[in-house]
Amino acid sequence: EKAMALAIQGIGLEGAGIGQDYDYYAEFGFTKVSAEVDFTAAAVDPSATVEKEARRPIIRSAQDGTDSHASYNIIAMCGENWFSAFIAHPDIQEAYKYFESQQDPLRKRLGMENEGDSVRLFKHKGVTYIEDLSGNFPANNAYVMPQGMPEMFRAYYSPADDLEYANTAGQDLYLFYKENRFDRQYKVESETAFLMVNTRPDLVIELTGKFS
Repeated sequence: EKAMALAIQGIGLEGAGIGQDYDYYAEFGFTKVSAEVDFTAAAVDPSATVEKEARRPIIRSAQDGTDSHASYNIIAMCGENWFSAFIAHPDIQEAYKYFESQQDPLRKRLGMENEGDSVRLFKHKGVTYIEDLSGNFPANNAYVMPQGMPEMFRAYYSPADDLEYANTAGQDLYLFYKENRFDRQYKVESETAFLMVNTRPDLVIELTGKFS
């Protein structure tokens, strides 16, 4: 979960060695794009800023200069402060209340039945906003991106740290059963080593917040 959150932010956790992370923007030759949403301006609809600075640019970039439109949704992973400020804005409050009162299939698929659930979700003007309470995303930021874009995120696995698996294809999980009959010791060990890669960091727009 943490590795995926970091990949969304353009970071490969310890990809080049302990304490040395990959910067996927640098690796794939892109420049990180960030925009500010001003929650202090009551007259400015924050969803209009999201539309202009994130949703439309993502759709244009995703087309890669062609007329094709892949089947994907636009989502925003929102830090808790950013999400709270968004749904508290005067231009958003009524729309959020109406959405909360409806039976939404996406919310049910995520196990969310009512406003008392631990994670809040809001679908508004072509963007699904998801509140993050894990702490894997900065509390004052949101990250807008396509969901369902083929090959955008890839997981690479390495072989187990055992001579027997040298020069073999990596697996997502290894399980080992070890026993020491002399000492009557028996145990099961698991091992995994992977790198989560964001191959299209240009399709992730970082939104910061201006708060009162």
